[in-house]
Amino acid sequence: MMDEGRQASVPCVVSTKDGRSVRLPRGCSLWFNGYSAPRKSAEDGLPRFHIRRLDPPPTPEPRQIQVDYIDDDVVVRGPFGVCPVQADGLVDGDDFYFRARGNYWSLSIGGNVLKAPDWYYEEDYGVRFEAGGMSMDEALQCILKAARLFRSGAATMEMK
Repeated sequence: MMDEGRQASVPCVVSTKDGRSVRLPRGCSLWFNGYSAPRKSAEDGLPRFHIRRLDPPPTPEPRQIQVDYIDDDVVVRGPFGVCPVQADGLVDGDDFYFRARGNYWSLSIGGNVLKAPDWYYEEDYGVRFEAGGMSMDEALQCILKAARLFRSGAATMEMK
């Protein structure tokens, strides 16, 4: 298994649902490493959650990745799932992770996007558990909104 740095530097060919293919100099590290947040146990008083892992590429050759949106240096795989709705990809070449659950959504960019991102943004959404059921179109609009804020130099927020 390759280390994270080598995996993240592997070139990718991404293809969209409309048939376009684009070669990227590097892929999102989550496309290779999966989501590796620590599991919480019932003893912690927190609910368990499942971690979706992706297989690493066998060699550092270009890897074909199916993406759902690509435009203006924003590449999105997803959104997918319910409770949480998730997506990942690249904003201006930096990894990002999107998550919507409970009554808010968040976007992390750069660094370790799951634990210690370089930039973080979150916003309230509905009441109680509505964020986890947002539509895929709404999730994409949230991602694009946060990407615009990131590009405009908006200050990072503290992760919850």
